[in-house]
Amino acid sequence: MNTPNTVKTKIDSILNELPRYGCYAFADTAAERERVRAILSKILEKRAVEPQLTDFEEKMVAKALNVYEPYIDAAIQRKQAGEIIIRPLHIISSIQPERIETETGEKLWIKSVLKTRYALTMPDDLILKLESVRDCNFRIRMEEGFTDPNLPDLVGLAHSDQFSLLPEGYLSRDEDGVPLLYATARSTVPLALDMQNVVKIEFANRNHGGELWRHPQYRLNDGYFTSLNMQGFLLRSRLMAHISKAQQRYEVKLYDHGNLIAETHNFQTRHVKHAHAENEHLLSNAALKEVILKFAPAAGSAPEDDFLEKFEPLQREWIASLRARELTQIALDLTV
Repeated sequence: MNTPNTVKTKIDSILNELPRYGCYAFADTAAERERVRAILSKILEKRAVEPQLTDFEEKMVAKALNVYEPYIDAAIQRKQAGEIIIRPLHIISSIQPERIETETGEKLWIKSVLKTRYALTMPDDLILKLESVRDCNFRIRMEEGFTDPNLPDLVGLAHSDQFSLLPEGYLSRDEDGVPLLYATARSTVPLALDMQNVVKIEFANRNHGGELWRHPQYRLNDGYFTSLNMQGFLLRSRLMAHISKAQQRYEVKLYDHGNLIAETHNFQTRHVKHAHAENEHLLSNAALKEVILKFAPAAGSAPEDDFLEKFEPLQREWIASLRARELTQIALDLTV
């Protein structure tokens, strides 16, 4: 059978970029695996490069380069070349909203694809990546963060709680179709993870590395931890310095419904029990009460000099608002 010129061109192009793999008579098994992986990767890489081949012509290339068996085995191809093959377009259309009833009787809408259930708020491109990862059985690492669009100044920010240890494992699903992350293929207990709060996914195995997906507004964690989350208010803090045995300096940010209201880089605690024993970045109730009353001083009063990073007209307006009074009441109700 005559070999099409397009196939010859593609073979020459591959061998030109991989000259050491022109001969495939390798006695070393490890070297042979490396050769197969390199050629498969190059075939997949050049799919979009002219001349573009049909599926049949590409199989001819694989046959000529003696990687036909791994090429036609989808599982080997994926593992050898490290490519996540996104599901066909008809699968995209199969992501459909579905109304389900929970064990408590609550009825809610979800996204359903191939018996897997995802939150209705999850983007389709993330669902496709997760389904592909589950099919290929790749080990992945996930990073959680703020994904609620109603938190404008926080959305996309990775949680500082995930700074030292990111959950990783193999994606599977339980009998109800809920996607879960298992540490190994034999794990019976899944890792706790809220899929709809994922802001980044990376490969976590030895052969493949790099990023698989990230939130469009992804930002690295800022080192702040949430000390207060109540009635739409979010107060986040981090320890900056130990001034003395009983006094520390903190940076604190105050959010109202996801909008950054005020921040200070100079909050110095005056109480011995200034922080939680398990995390020194988290403020105790006594320290929370103190810093909140500084953020929202009595009506007609202004914050202390050099306390706020900025004190602008919008902040003055907020301090005079009903929301500032509500925050003050929260502080007064805290049990010290």
